[in-house]
Amino acid sequence: ALEAAAPGAMSRMGLIHFQAFEDVGGGQSSALALLDAVGSGVVVTALHSRVGTRIYVKRVIEGRGEGTLGAEESAAIAAALAQPAYSAPQR
Repeated sequence: ALEAAAPGAMSRMGLIHFQAFEDVGGGQSSALALLDAVGSGVVVTALHSRVGTRIYVKRVIEGRGEGTLGAEESAAIAAALAQPAYSAPQR
Protein backbone atom coordinates (compact mmCIF):
# COMPACT_ATOMS: atom_id res chain seq x y z
CA ALA A 1 0.00 0.00 0.00
CA LEU A 2 2.77 2.44 0.91
CA GLU A 3 4.78 1.51 -2.18
CA ALA A 4 1.75 2.22 -4.38
CA ALA A 5 1.39 5.73 -2.94
CA ALA A 6 5.12 6.56 -2.96
CA PRO A 7 5.48 7.69 -6.62
CA GLY A 8 3.04 10.54 -5.95
CA ALA A 9 4.82 11.61 -2.76
CA MET A 10 6.99 14.72 -2.70
CA SER A 11 10.32 12.92 -2.70
CA ARG A 12 12.63 15.51 -4.31
CA MET A 13 13.57 18.85 -2.78
CA GLY A 14 15.58 21.83 -3.98
CA LEU A 15 16.24 24.88 -1.79
CA ILE A 16 17.84 28.14 -2.94
CA HIS A 17 18.53 31.12 -0.65
CA PHE A 18 19.00 34.50 -2.30
CA GLN A 19 18.96 38.26 -1.83
CA ALA A 20 15.74 39.51 -3.43
CA PHE A 21 16.34 43.22 -2.83
CA GLU A 22 19.53 45.30 -2.71
CA ASP A 23 18.64 46.89 0.64
CA VAL A 24 18.11 43.54 2.40
CA GLY A 25 21.20 41.36 2.74
CA GLY A 26 21.85 37.96 4.18
CA GLY A 27 20.09 35.77 1.65
CA GLN A 28 16.85 35.81 3.64
CA SER A 29 14.63 35.07 0.62
CA SER A 30 14.16 31.46 -0.48
CA ALA A 31 12.76 29.29 -3.24
CA LEU A 32 11.79 25.72 -2.28
CA ALA A 33 10.81 23.13 -4.89
CA LEU A 34 8.95 20.01 -3.70
CA LEU A 35 8.54 17.48 -6.49
CA ASP A 36 7.37 13.89 -6.92
CA ALA A 37 9.03 11.11 -8.90
CA VAL A 38 7.93 12.55 -12.27
CA GLY A 39 8.99 16.10 -11.41
CA SER A 40 5.56 17.50 -10.58
CA GLY A 41 4.69 19.46 -7.46
CA VAL A 42 5.15 23.05 -6.32
CA VAL A 43 7.77 25.74 -5.93
CA VAL A 44 7.27 28.01 -2.91
CA THR A 45 9.03 31.37 -2.95
CA ALA A 46 9.38 33.69 0.04
CA LEU A 47 10.57 37.21 -0.79
CA HIS A 48 11.82 39.01 2.30
CA SER A 49 11.96 42.82 2.33
CA ARG A 50 12.33 45.47 5.00
CA VAL A 51 8.54 45.87 5.23
CA GLY A 52 7.55 42.21 5.25
CA THR A 53 7.67 38.85 3.56
CA ARG A 54 5.52 37.74 0.65
CA ILE A 55 5.00 34.08 -0.18
CA TYR A 56 4.16 32.77 -3.64
CA VAL A 57 3.31 29.21 -4.72
CA LYS A 58 3.49 28.01 -8.32
CA ARG A 59 2.69 24.61 -9.78
CA VAL A 60 5.34 22.50 -11.44
CA ILE A 61 4.29 19.85 -13.96
CA GLU A 62 6.91 17.37 -15.13
CA GLY A 63 9.74 19.78 -14.35
CA ARG A 64 8.19 22.87 -15.95
CA GLY A 65 6.60 25.73 -14.06
CA GLU A 66 3.09 26.92 -14.81
CA GLY A 67 3.61 30.52 -15.81
CA THR A 68 6.78 32.56 -15.66
CA LEU A 69 9.44 31.48 -13.16
CA GLY A 70 12.17 33.58 -11.61
CA ALA A 71 15.80 32.50 -11.91
CA GLU A 72 15.86 31.28 -8.30
CA GLU A 73 12.64 29.28 -8.76
CA SER A 74 14.13 27.62 -11.85
CA ALA A 75 17.31 26.87 -9.90
CA ALA A 76 15.31 25.28 -7.06
CA ILE A 77 13.44 23.08 -9.54
CA ALA A 78 16.72 22.08 -11.23
CA ALA A 79 18.22 21.19 -7.84
CA ALA A 80 15.20 19.04 -7.00
CA LEU A 81 15.26 17.30 -10.38
CA ALA A 82 18.96 16.50 -9.89
CA GLN A 83 18.05 14.30 -6.94
CA PRO A 84 17.21 10.66 -7.61
CA ALA A 85 13.49 9.91 -7.75
CA TYR A 86 12.10 7.54 -5.15
CA SER A 87 11.65 4.01 -6.34
CA ALA A 88 9.98 1.31 -4.30
CA PRO A 89 12.25 -1.51 -3.16
CA GLN A 90 12.18 -4.55 -5.41
CA ARG A 91 10.94 -7.76 -3.82
